[in-house]
Amino acid sequence: DTWPMFKSLLLARRGMASPASRCVFQRSALSPTTHSRLFSKMQSPASESSSGVVEKPVIVQKFGGTSLGTPEKLEKVKNIMSDWHHKPAKCIAVVSAMSSYTKSEGTTSRLLAAADAAVNRGRFGPIIDKIEDTHLAIVYSMLKDHAVKEMAREHVNGELTHLKRFLESLTVIRELSGRSMDMIVGTGERLSAGVIAAVLQQEGIPGEYVNLSNLFDGIDASQTGFAELAKNRIAETLIPLLNEDKVPVVTGFLGHVDQGILEGIGRGYSDLTSGLVAVATEAK
Repeated sequence: DTWPMFKSLLLARRGMASPASRCVFQRSALSPTTHSRLFSKMQSPASESSSGVVEKPVIVQKFGGTSLGTPEKLEKVKNIMSDWHHKPAKCIAVVSAMSSYTKSEGTTSRLLAAADAAVNRGRFGPIIDKIEDTHLAIVYSMLKDHAVKEMAREHVNGELTHLKRFLESLTVIRELSGRSMDMIVGTGERLSAGVIAAVLQQEGIPGEYVNLSNLFDGIDASQTGFAELAKNRIAETLIPLLNEDKVPVVTGFLGHVDQGILEGIGRGYSDLTSGLVAVATEAK
């Protein structure tokens, strides 16, 4: 039973949460429903399928950043997901932001460094270039189909272009709220999930990019009812995809929380997301 295990994880995360305060920064990022042809739209709350029965067992695989950040490592992830996809089971991947070898060289650490540079009017461009290099190295080395490669490249470029514009605004504002930090940090998981979905599609696996960035628009993650609300919203998104035999590749970032996700939940927020996904889909 997944629920007792998840409750223990949630309580641990709650212990890390700080007192809530509503952030006032208004994010202008793309909605999860504006993806390109490669990355199908995030499903709206569904009718019969959202409450329908997933006939096969559901398996949730959580992949941390250091298992994703090079073509060689991602090859292993692809093989794991392929094995599950060809068994009598439904599979879901929940992914962190990519790290090549260590967390200090990872995307999240670089995003935090870029945010700090922007607020202090430093040079954040070279940091973003390193993030781009990490993801495009995978795009160009693993994706052979031209259409899939181009869509993945556009996904990476689109996310980073939006990020650069946002960081430029921070050089003027010179203030970093929790909500602003969420917008920056969530870029890592969006990049990762989009690229991995493309890698799966390259292999004939129906990978589906699922962006949970707008699951919440400011919520106290320690409040009573948070887990139930999250579970229901995630189920409304994922169960229809599972019933269509898709393989969801889900962002570990799950939306804006009070004080920002790093303060409100902690650096391991993607572990919490994977627990919520497991409960929402009644994973085995």
